[in-house]
Amino acid sequence: MTKSPQHQLSQEIIKPVKIREIVASLLSTFAVVSLVNWATIWYLENYPRHVSYSRIKDKWELLLDLEEPVDWLILGDSSCHQGVNPKIIESQLGESAINLCTFADSLALNNVWMLDYYIKKHGVPKNVILVQVYDVWHRELNPNVIAPIPLNYRFWQELEPKIELTEEEELQIFLSRYFPLYAKDKSVQNLLKNPTSFLQNPKGEPVEFATVAEADIQRVEENAADHIRFVQENEPELSRENHLALEHLIQLTKSHKFNFYLVNSPIYEQLYEQKDLLEYYQQVQSTLSNFASQSERIHYLREPMLFPQEQLENADHLIESSAQIYTQELIQQIGDYPSQKID
Repeated sequence: MTKSPQHQLSQEIIKPVKIREIVASLLSTFAVVSLVNWATIWYLENYPRHVSYSRIKDKWELLLDLEEPVDWLILGDSSCHQGVNPKIIESQLGESAINLCTFADSLALNNVWMLDYYIKKHGVPKNVILVQVYDVWHRELNPNVIAPIPLNYRFWQELEPKIELTEEEELQIFLSRYFPLYAKDKSVQNLLKNPTSFLQNPKGEPVEFATVAEADIQRVEENAADHIRFVQENEPELSRENHLALEHLIQLTKSHKFNFYLVNSPIYEQLYEQKDLLEYYQQVQSTLSNFASQSERIHYLREPMLFPQEQLENADHLIESSAQIYTQELIQQIGDYPSQKID
C-alpha cells in the first residue's frame, strides 16, 4: 500500500533583525515626523487657521518692535481692535498712539503683561486705555491662547503678574508651540478634508486697527440672543487670572502714577435694555468700580456707549463709521477727567 505524499504549508521566513536596522528605522520615522511637524509649524504661521490666535502674536510683535514710547497705549480685546482708532487719537490730540488689542480669551492678564513689558522696555507710559467686553471677567486661562506669545518659554514666570501653571497646562503650551501636528490636529484634519483651502487666507502684515465696512444685522440679533442666554445661565464672577491682573494693575498705577482708563466695550442698545443683561452688567460694573477706587490713577468709564444694530457687526463690534464715533466720544469722556502728570 503506497502512502500518499505529504504536503506542508509554506512558511514565512523571518529575516533576523539587527539592532542597527531598528535604530535606522526609528530615526527615519522620527525624521519624517519632524519634517512634517516643521512644515505644519511653517504652514500655520503663514496660513493661520485661527485668526484670533494669530492676532495675539501679531500684536506682541508690534510691541516688541516698538522703538519709541507712545503717548497712548491702547489695550483690550477684539471689540477694541475694531473700535478704537489710534489715528483719530493722534489727529485730535496731536499725540502718538498704538492699538495692541487682541481678543477676549487672552483675558485682562495678557493686557497687563503687555503693559508690564512696555514699562520694562520704554518706562512709564503717559496714558493707558483698556477696553474689555463685560463677559471677559469670568473667563479662565486657556493655555492655547497664550501659547503664541512670542517670548521665551515660561514667560509667564518672567512677566508680572506671574502665574502658576499645572504640568498639564505647561505641556499644552509646549505642544501648541512646538508640536502642532499633535496639538492642532483638528486644524490639520480640516485642512486635509478641504485641500482646496490650503493656500487660502495667507497671513499679511500685522493689522493694528481692523475695519468692517457694513453692518450685519442678522448677526447682531443672533449674537444678542447668545448674550441673553449667557447671562441667564451664569453668575458674574471674577476669574483668578483676571483678579491677579487687576491687583497688579492697581500696584502699577500706584507706584508709577500714570493715567489709566478702564473702558467698557460698545454694546448693542437693545441688548443693553434687556433686564437679565442689565442685572448681570451692573454687578460687573460694581466689581470694577471697587477695583478702580483703590487707585486714584484708575479712571473707570462705567457707562458703556450704546449703538443701534445698523452700526454694528455683532453685539459688541463696531463697523468703521461707528468706530470713529466711539473713538471720538472716548476722547471726549477721557478729557472730562483732570489730567495728572507722571511723577
